[in-house]
Amino acid sequence: MKRTLIATALVTTLSTTAFAATDAQVEAVDTFAAGIDTNAMTDAQLDVAYGIVTSGDSRGEKIAQLRALEADTTKYSQANISAAEMMRIEKYAPEVDLTSVEKDQVLSALAITYGSASEGEKRERVQAVLKDYNVMNTLATDISEGQERMIENYVPDVDFSKLTEEDLQLILTYIHSGMSRGETRGKIEAIVNS
Repeated sequence: MKRTLIATALVTTLSTTAFAATDAQVEAVDTFAAGIDTNAMTDAQLDVAYGIVTSGDSRGEKIAQLRALEADTTKYSQANISAAEMMRIEKYAPEVDLTSVEKDQVLSALAITYGSASEGEKRERVQAVLKDYNVMNTLATDISEGQERMIENYVPDVDFSKLTEEDLQLILTYIHSGMSRGETRGKIEAIVNS
């Protein structure tokens, strides 16, 4: 369960282009779990919290995930992305110590690995993001492209022009939620076809 929460948190903090939580989303979290301090949460954490509240988990699991999110640190060592994702990043940056970088750097680097740039360009960009937090601002387009490619791995014929920013963020949350591939695909298709 903690792995699912942290993976969910990672996805929503994928880049500096994270979407600001709406007042309705914050209210939904506040209403669901009055003991959670949403005032201290970042926009990315609020987005994750909203994803947790609207997930299909039991109320107890949701509360536990929200409490873990509230206590979450910003370092990757707390993130626990999948072993396959870790290996994918290490392929492009084998010398970088991932325990010393921010979670959004790791996720931005992961998104870049899914981009259409050459292998050499991906290697340079991944290493740049992992070495310098500020590089993410200059690579926002590559990160967005990588996010789209991750989504297309589940629903190849998705029309991104019909999706809202909230839809995209929720889809990315589902991708790293720890659900089975079939369940993830089903949830994404429900959003895409709505």
